[in-house]
Amino acid sequence: MRRAPMRRAPTRRADDGERRGSSLAPVARAHFAREGGGATVARVPPPPPPPLVTSRSSSLRARPALRAALVAGAVVLSTLGACARRPRAAFEAPVPALREALRDTVVGRRVHVAGEVARTATLVDRARTVVSRVDGEVRAHVVVSARGRVEPGLVEILPGSDAELAEKLLAVLPQWRFRPAERRGGMRVRQLVLVTVRSRDRHTSVDLQPAPRPEG
Repeated sequence: MRRAPMRRAPTRRADDGERRGSSLAPVARAHFAREGGGATVARVPPPPPPPLVTSRSSSLRARPALRAALVAGAVVLSTLGACARRPRAAFEAPVPALREALRDTVVGRRVHVAGEVARTATLVDRARTVVSRVDGEVRAHVVVSARGRVEPGLVEILPGSDAELAEKLLAVLPQWRFRPAERRGGMRVRQLVLVTVRSRDRHTSVDLQPAPRPEG
């Protein structure tokens, strides 16, 4: 009895499309697919996703804008600093608060001027003195309270004063102590005092005089 010859399973031959796809990169070959009828259709791969913006790339892009903002901020700060350092000697207009205090006639709040007190205010303690390396002079009207202190906001730098000395005088005035002015009977009162500070050869001198009532 003769045995039937064994038949080999038919081998599948790759068509031209598959042979061509075998030479492509793995990513590209994945886009070839068989459809009905045995035809091989090449599918267009989808576009790649947009690159992610990392913190480093965003910081690199933001550097020009950040640099411009920093420069603008530095300009503003320097302008504000120059305005803050501007000496009050440059303001020749009278201080409104000082003028209002001089107009007050209520007993106990009145600011006395030269000729209205029996004893003028005198400086008894300078916790800090005015030190300057340049020669110059500064003159200022100050109101000395009945407690012997310079009242804040009631200081007026007179025109013609040295700018550097004026700035340093304004810094040390709150630390000075005075013996307040007195009327007859020993009543302590507020007084308008003219303070003159002179600097010569790095030595400063302070002179106090009762100030007359300013004009205006």
